[in-house]
Amino acid sequence: MSHRLWWRVADVLPLAAHAAATAGHIPFPGRQPSPLWTQRPALLWTVRPDGDWLSSNGSPTWHAADGTDYRVRAETWSHPATGTTGNPAQANPTDGFLPLLDEPLDGRRTLLDLLRFASRHEVTWFGLDPDPATTDTNSRYLIADRRGDLLPPDVTWIPAAVTSPVVDGRVYPAQIADGYTAVDDGVLARFPADVLQALIDDQHEAALDDDTGAVAHLRRDVDLLVIEHLVNDDRNTGLRWVDWCYDHDTELRWVEDDRCYPDADGCYLVGAYQWRWTHTSS
Repeated sequence: MSHRLWWRVADVLPLAAHAAATAGHIPFPGRQPSPLWTQRPALLWTVRPDGDWLSSNGSPTWHAADGTDYRVRAETWSHPATGTTGNPAQANPTDGFLPLLDEPLDGRRTLLDLLRFASRHEVTWFGLDPDPATTDTNSRYLIADRRGDLLPPDVTWIPAAVTSPVVDGRVYPAQIADGYTAVDDGVLARFPADVLQALIDDQHEAALDDDTGAVAHLRRDVDLLVIEHLVNDDRNTGLRWVDWCYDHDTELRWVEDDRCYPDADGCYLVGAYQWRWTHTSS
């Protein structure tokens, strides 16, 4: 079973900022460890039939375009035959109340400050330990440049042809986790080094004419695979700069989306839990 739940920092920080900025906070009886915590800004980890979600307790509520409360899901694998998933269980609903401004006695960052630090330094992932007792040992919240808990236990890989909208529908030979799904009922796919190189080359060609950031760019640094996209930015933000490009006096830079290392078999889980890969007969 997975040790942590994982979200992208870019998805979590806006929720945290909303909760910290709103004038009021919604009480959630049964989820707050104490009635005295009613007006504390917090993230809420809730478990629903369709997954594990984070939302803000700020009031007025943040609504999505469809009118529902805005929330983000912790993507992981699932095994439809048994109903199991890769996310750890929530032992008590109060475990999902994550205060944003509580200051640890040893001077560590608050959760809000940790997320802001991660965003400033372009650290991509936020991992949550389900056990609130780990807050006291400084291990409940983790920021990292790559997520953990990628694979189901005792996974079996089978050959398959896969495609994704991220690669413009091109088809690649891969290996998929037999019996498992990921990201909206897609497949969990890994690629050997030779197929990875073809994928890198194809994405490089697609990115040459792109200045919108819509095309994911892949590059290898020895064994490390880095996935990036282009963004407009200002040199004065204090962020880490890489691969500057110029177009009509607009400054663009590559921003890292994820990192991927080869597994024990030398294969790469490209876009795991971000790109929706599907099995195709082509």
